[in-house]
Amino acid sequence: MRDQRRTQDDNRPRPYRFAPTPESLVEVDRVLQRWAVTVYRMPGREVLAEDYFDDWRLAKARAEDFGHLLRSRRVA
Repeated sequence: MRDQRRTQDDNRPRPYRFAPTPESLVEVDRVLQRWAVTVYRMPGREVLAEDYFDDWRLAKARAEDFGHLLRSRRVA
């Protein structure tokens, strides 16, 4: 049976995650041949928003947009 852990030569994309606020998490991950952008409310990981893209750059840009919105909402 093949080992399920990732190796150095494994070229599968890794999730891109960042926490724009202590109460939220934004994640970009590959799901069913598309890029999923998911916004979670922490600590329970409740899904606040989810969007799908064919292009990594568009998904990352949308994730950054969500991050900016969450940060601006906290300041206001």
